[in-house]
Amino acid sequence: MGRKWSPEKGTLMERLVLVCQSVYMLSRGENISEQTLAEEAASLLKALQQRTKEEPDAYKRPMYIGIYPVGPRSKTLSGRQVEEPAHFSAMAPEEYIASEMVYPSGLLEKNVSGYALCEFTIDKEGVILRPHILRSTHPEFAEEALRIVKGMPKWSPALVGGKPADSNYTLYIPFRPQLYRNK
Repeated sequence: MGRKWSPEKGTLMERLVLVCQSVYMLSRGENISEQTLAEEAASLLKALQQRTKEEPDAYKRPMYIGIYPVGPRSKTLSGRQVEEPAHFSAMAPEEYIASEMVYPSGLLEKNVSGYALCEFTIDKEGVILRPHILRSTHPEFAEEALRIVKGMPKWSPALVGGKPADSNYTLYIPFRPQLYRNK
């Protein structure tokens, strides 16, 4: 997707990434010791098994650095737990995006794909407020994502204590030339 992700230093995930990178390099014919790679993989497996015994629910607490959560937030802006998240009631957000998208013509001609991450607040009435781009692979994708989000009809707001509440939402908007041409 064009973004660089790195696991936290000193974690089992970092070791797993290094093993996978080494396997890839080995498959490309680079000078990597198969014996050393096999030993590291066996050591990593043993460490994962040990962690599973000590912390059986550890996998439920993934640690990411630089990755944005996508979709509705589980807490309101004031920190209260959301009972029912905000949702787009007309159709799935992906369907709306596909129907409204106008692919930037210069990028479509060059077959450029990418994405935009747009964060916004859905107020108590379901109106989208303060849409802004968190990350985008191209400025024109960011512009189009904002245009789409600003034109969305009302959402069903989040519920807290049975009452509508303001909440944040992050929408992933993919730009795929082939899918756009086929619609």
